[in-house]
Parts: sequence; C-alpha cells; structure tokens
Amino acid sequence: MIKFTYDEVKAIKSWTSPQKEYRIIKSILNNSYEGALKEVYSKKANLLIGLFSKYEDNTNNEILYRGDVLENNMKYKIGDIINIEHSILSFTLSKKIAIDSYKRSDKMVNKNTPSILYIIENRKSTFINIMIDSHYKIEQEVLCNIGIKFTIKRIEQYYNNHTRLYLDEF
Repeated sequence: MIKFTYDEVKAIKSWTSPQKEYRIIKSILNNSYEGALKEVYSKKANLLIGLFSKYEDNTNNEILYRGDVLENNMKYKIGDIINIEHSILSFTLSKKIAIDSYKRSDKMVNKNTPSILYIIENRKSTFINIMIDSHYKIEQEVLCNIGIKFTIKRIEQYYNNHTRLYLDEF
C-alpha cells in the first residue's frame, strides 16, 4: 500500500468528503471553477494529479467498476474509443458498490433513468487505490488520471435503460 504524504492525504480526504468536494476539484480540472476557494482546491487538484506520476499502480491489475447515471442518450458501439470524462475519475474494486452508486445517485429520477456500469478489464496506465485514506473505506475507491481513453470490447443492454460497457484501456 502507498504511504501518501500528509498533504496528499488531505487532498484524498477532500476528494472523498461527505460534502462532495470532488465536484469542486473536477470543476477546477475542467477550468470551470471561479469560486472563492479556487487557490485551495487548485492545490488539492494538483496533488491528486501528481499521484499518477509519483507512485506506481497499486491495484494489482484488478477489474475496476464505475456506475453512473447517463444524462444524455449516448449510443455506443463495440470498438468505439471513449473518454468517460475529462477529469480525474473514481472507480471501485467492487461491482456491488458501483451499482449502488448509480442507484443512490441524486441524478436517478426513477427506475427507468438510463444508467451505466463501466467495467475496465485491461489497463496500461497508473491507477491509484486510495481506500486506506478515504472517508469511505468501504467504497474501495481507485482513481484514474485525466484523459485516459478506453475501447469498448462488449456491450450488454438490460431492462430499465441499463447498459454495461466492458472496456480495455486504449
């Protein structure tokens, strides 16, 4: 397990905070935050980005999961290359936790709200397991760096507008 510095742990605690500070960090990384705390959160964002060049992958190449609510009607095809989001992303080592995350999301309007489960099977980049320093250790959270692209290997469609995408890093 990685022994993060004091400041890195503070940044991880912000990312995983119950106050959803990750939203501010994401908006800083997307250059869309102009709030009063920009300097404070910019430092945290830079510390989190720095983890990927400072440390080696500590996930033992395990399969990773990410659940989300789809806010647009994306149509995917096998072979498509996608960038899930232009920010740091959170994944989990637990399929159940990923599924629970979109089911409990404040974006889930009703049982027919489109949802997706991303399943990353093969990776090349550094992914950082932050579970030990997270506010929510049970989430088994793993961070993914900005700009990583994935190839869609398999698509499964389910009832209630649910999709599973099986991905390999491009």
